[in-house]
Amino acid sequence: MIRFRLYYAFFRSTWLPSIFTGVIMAIVFPLTTDFKVLTNETLKNCLLLIPTAGLGMNFLYKELTQKEEYFFFYNQGIGKVRLWAATFLLSASSCFILYQVFRLCVHAWKWIAS
Repeated sequence: MIRFRLYYAFFRSTWLPSIFTGVIMAIVFPLTTDFKVLTNETLKNCLLLIPTAGLGMNFLYKELTQKEEYFFFYNQGIGKVRLWAATFLLSASSCFILYQVFRLCVHAWKWIAS
């Protein structure tokens, strides 16, 4: 139970910067030629970039500025690779679930409108 709390604490410390970076990158560098701000593709790009580019940029930031944070987790028996793998899995699964909920809502709205 304590290990789960430690994984969750590390996940929480990376989640907000990853969201911020993913959203900024999705708006600044759209993966499609559609330049509308709030579309289905923009949301899909945001939810794709949060666990990939967002965590990648956060990894670089933590490697350069907060190396001592890893020692706390290492002393508890959790390595750096396991921390980042668990964070990626939690982030990717939560973004996937959010995208599926969004798609379900869009389909429901289309069904109600027709």
